[in-house]
Amino acid sequence: MQDDHQDAQIRETYGYLFIAAAAVLWAAAGPVSRQLYNLGISPMETAFWRTAGAAVLFVIRLLVSRRNTGPPVTRRHTPMLIGFGALGVGGFMVSLAYAIDTGGINLAVILLYTSPAFVAVGAWLAFGEPINPERWILIALTIAGVVLVAVGGGRGINVTAVSLSWGFAATVTYSGYYLVGKWAIHRYRPPWILAVMFPVAAVSILPFVRFAAYTAPVVIWLLILSVMSTYLPYLLYYHGLTRVAVSRAVVVATIEPVVAALLAAIIFDEMYAPLALLGASFVIFAAARASMPVRGSVRIPKPSLRLIRKKIRA
Repeated sequence: MQDDHQDAQIRETYGYLFIAAAAVLWAAAGPVSRQLYNLGISPMETAFWRTAGAAVLFVIRLLVSRRNTGPPVTRRHTPMLIGFGALGVGGFMVSLAYAIDTGGINLAVILLYTSPAFVAVGAWLAFGEPINPERWILIALTIAGVVLVAVGGGRGINVTAVSLSWGFAATVTYSGYYLVGKWAIHRYRPPWILAVMFPVAAVSILPFVRFAAYTAPVVIWLLILSVMSTYLPYLLYYHGLTRVAVSRAVVVATIEPVVAALLAAIIFDEMYAPLALLGASFVIFAAARASMPVRGSVRIPKPSLRLIRKKIRA
C-alpha cells in the first residue's frame, strides 16, 4: 500500500512538472510570434504554420506509438473533435495571433486568463456544474481586472476595440479547451485527441492564408513556434491532465501570464503601468482561485440541461 501511495505521489509530481513546463513554453509563443511579425509574416500565416507544424508532429507520434495510444476515436465522437478542432483550436490560433499583433503580448495573454470566468458560467449553463457566491465574486474580480488593464495600459500595450475583440475571441475559444479537454481526456489518450484536432485546425485556417517568401530566420522561428511553443506544450499539458485533476492543472498553468510578462518586458520592453499591473494580478488570482473545487454550491436543476449533459457524456 505504501509503495502504491509513493507511486501515486511521483505520478502527480510529474503531472505538475509537465503542466508547469507547458505553461512556460506557451508563454514563449508571444515573443516568437512578435519576431515573425517583425520579419514580415502575417498573423494568419503564423497561426497556420504554428498549427500545421504541430499537426504533422502529432500525427507522426500517433503512427509511431500506436501500441500506447489506447482506443481510436469512434465515429460517434469524431464530429465533436472535428468541430472543436476547426472552431476551437483553429479559431484560437488565429484570434490569439491577431490579439498579440494588435494589442501586444501582455494584453493578449492576460485576456486569455479570463477564460476560467467564461468556463464557470458556460459549465453552469451547459452542464449544471456547481456555482456559488464566491465564484460570482471571482468573476466580478476578473471583470474589474480587465477594466484596470484597459484603463491603465502600459508601454507596448495597445488597448483598442480591435485588440480587445481579438483578445476576447481567443478567450472564448480557449475556454473550450477546458470543457472539451475534460470530456475527451476521460475517453481517449492525448495522442488521438491531438492528432485529430490539430490537422483539422490547420485545414480550417489554410483557405485564408497568403504565403510570403521565407528566409532562413523565418523558417527557424516558425520551427520554434510550432515545435517548442505548440507541439511540446500541448503534449505535456495533456499528459499532465492524465496525472493531475483539471482544477489543479489550471492553477499551475497560471504561471504562463507571469512568464509571458517577464519575456515581453525583457525582449520587447513591454510593461504594465501600475494600475494595469494591479488589474493583471486580479485576473491571475481569480483564474487560480476559480479553478479550485467549489464548496457549498447549488446545482441548477433544469431538465434541458440534464438532456445536454446526457448527450455529451455518452
